[in-house]
Amino acid sequence: MSQDFLKFPTLCNQYYKLITFICEIFPEKIPQLPEDLFKSLMYSLELGMTSMSSEVCQLCLEALTPLAEQCAKAQETDSPLFLATRHFLKLVFDMLVLQKHNTEMTTAAGEAFYTLVCLHQAEYSELVETLLSSQQDPVIYQRLADAFNKLTASSTPPTLDQKQKMSFLKSLEEFMANVGGLLCVK
Repeated sequence: MSQDFLKFPTLCNQYYKLITFICEIFPEKIPQLPEDLFKSLMYSLELGMTSMSSEVCQLCLEALTPLAEQCAKAQETDSPLFLATRHFLKLVFDMLVLQKHNTEMTTAAGEAFYTLVCLHQAEYSELVETLLSSQQDPVIYQRLADAFNKLTASSTPPTLDQKQKMSFLKSLEEFMANVGGLLCVK
């Protein structure tokens, strides 16, 4: 699908609905796609998250969750899908923490974020540390540090357990209430 075609709202929405449907129903098939088709799909998801309507962004977030879950099941850390999900962790992190976003997307973003954090725990810790180390204001630093500690307060590493996921989503709501918009890039 070319970017010119994506300028037609109805076609764009239908295209992203199709992508989401495919990712939800056949996540195990995505890593088996030919390389150029796989890259095109990942680019479409990134484009949808960063440059399209909030409805399309939400569809992309909903597509990411089963893809990340598929990575966790396969445990192939050298697969292109595993590497792509690492990139999406940063995108979703930035969306939730650094950018103003539609609050209706918080649940879809939270579910995708949780699954990506489970998959890439070390990278998530690096993102948090990088963000904290860039803070000049000690008040903002402390507020963020406390909020991130509360967000991932569990003594065990996050897993794809439904109970842990629900707890994380509840903590994410509190996190967004405490620091949402604090760091929005203008």
